[in-house]
Amino acid sequence: MNEDEQKHDEWARIVERRDRMGAKASDHLALAEGDKVVVVFLGEPWAYEAAWHDERKQWVPIRRSPMPVEPALRVRINVYIPAMGKLKWWEMDTATFQSLYACRDKYGLGNWMFEIEAVDVSEDGACGVYSILPEAKLEAVDLARIACRPLFQWGEQDDA
Repeated sequence: MNEDEQKHDEWARIVERRDRMGAKASDHLALAEGDKVVVVFLGEPWAYEAAWHDERKQWVPIRRSPMPVEPALRVRINVYIPAMGKLKWWEMDTATFQSLYACRDKYGLGNWMFEIEAVDVSEDGACGVYSILPEAKLEAVDLARIACRPLFQWGEQDDA
């Protein structure tokens, strides 16, 4: 295989992977300090070990980190935003996940809308403190409309 064919294969591999994964940057729910949004949490969370990459201003899987670092656990979950009628994905640290886990245990996630507020978020988005509070119980009509949405999928083979 010559160099041009290898480049084409890499492009095709990336397109296939993108299509399989489904998530794009515009599908990521990003909140700046003071932002509030009402969401419905959908599906199961997915976790991966990551390191903050200063040059890219984003979390990268630990296996792709340019230098040995202490890993941080990052958690992703699908969120439906009723006000926009859109499905996005949200990523959080373990402290925020613990708050979400407490909401799941106390209220259940399947029948509620929750308000997420960005309380204290760094300018580069590396870390943040978020408040998660129940907003309103979902009606049967809302549940039916949301249930048919395809969810973003992640897995070990995918680089976050």
